Amino acid sequence: MRTLDEITSSLQSNLEWLRDRWWEQVCHDKTAALFGHLLCGVREVQLQTLEDELWSRLDEETYGDLIQLDLLVCGRPRSRPDAPDIWLAVEASAVLNHSDVEQARRRAAALRSVGFLAIPTVACEEATPDVEEVARLGCVLLVQEGRRLFWEEALAEVVPLVTTQA
Repeated sequence: MRTLDEITSSLQSNLEWLRDRWWEQVCHDKTAALFGHLLCGVREVQLQTLEDELWSRLDEETYGDLIQLDLLVCGRPRSRPDAPDIWLAVEASAVLNHSDVEQARRRAAALRSVGFLAIPTVACEEATPDVEEVARLGCVLLVQEGRRLFWEEALAEVVPLVTTQA
């Protein structure tokens, strides 16, 4: 028979999983509200629409990791309307942790490796100061409760690519 502590732990784990799924759905539903301040023409892009291009240019392991991305958003930076589309590789988590930041960085790098101007992005309800610092140091866009942190730093990571293509 399971103890009360085991049952409580299991329920807590299930609630955390549900909260993350709920937050992920909020990000899909509120794409324009979350990212429209940064991008004009903002739109969600379904990864399966890029399947042929990605599958043919990535190894199987990288492709398998990339398709786990929570949300892919595209648009032109409002601060640079002459720039081509920028892609946000978004990991959505109710409570942000270090692995979310790393996943966003890894998946944005995979997109950049095949020519997309991708910015690693995390969207959350809560983030601890230490995780915020990891995002800042990694030039990862952090979207939290109406705040958009490290946008200029993250955009600067892809701006040199934009200017060399002009």
